[in-house]
Amino acid sequence: MKQLFIFGLIAFGLNAYGSSLLTQTRFGEINIAGEEYWEFDDERPGSPYSQNRIIWSYDRAPVTAQKCAKIAYEKLSGWLKNQQSPVYRAMKAYKQAGGVSGIYLWVNDYTKAPNQSRRPRKSHLWIWEKSLYKFESTLMPDGTCKTPSESQVVNYINAKLVAKGLDRIQLDGAGGGSSNGQSIGHVEVNDSSRGGFWSGVQSFFGFGGSSDDSSSGGSTGSNR
Repeated sequence: MKQLFIFGLIAFGLNAYGSSLLTQTRFGEINIAGEEYWEFDDERPGSPYSQNRIIWSYDRAPVTAQKCAKIAYEKLSGWLKNQQSPVYRAMKAYKQAGGVSGIYLWVNDYTKAPNQSRRPRKSHLWIWEKSLYKFESTLMPDGTCKTPSESQVVNYINAKLVAKGLDRIQLDGAGGGSSNGQSIGHVEVNDSSRGGFWSGVQSFFGFGGSSDDSSSGGSTGSNR
């Protein structure tokens, strides 16, 4: 019953909230199942989840979040289109071992939250409730779009494969950095994107509302 509820929510999210970034959703045995966007704002400090402010479709997300999502999607889909890539092979091996196959694309947008960005959610892949991967990216106020690295993704899944007594998937070459590394893209932001003049003044002088625990929790559960 729980699984039916979860995937019912996915179907509702994809069908009821307008257009989607997802130009290709299925890659062999793996699929991108949906999207979510967290817009942080120093005028409304705290987790968008706790305030019921998660955005579930691309066309309703801020332009800045859309741009970071495109960077994340191009990277992720590039790995998944190549069935010989370490990411695809790791995800396929874990699915065949009884693991998950669906991926949610998630973007944290701190464009309007320079104060909260001092304690940002990290960009990484993780699994929610043994049901979905979360491919979580983070956009900083300066336009830096941080997305999970190949090595972080593969090493995360490798730990689960090893726990099941299976072989690790080998990374090609340098493998995109250390296991905790991030890949960096850039999004153009302007004063209106950042929340205007007053937000810029607050950021420069380091005052204004502070964040609560925005580094924990999630729209569908806390990080695993």
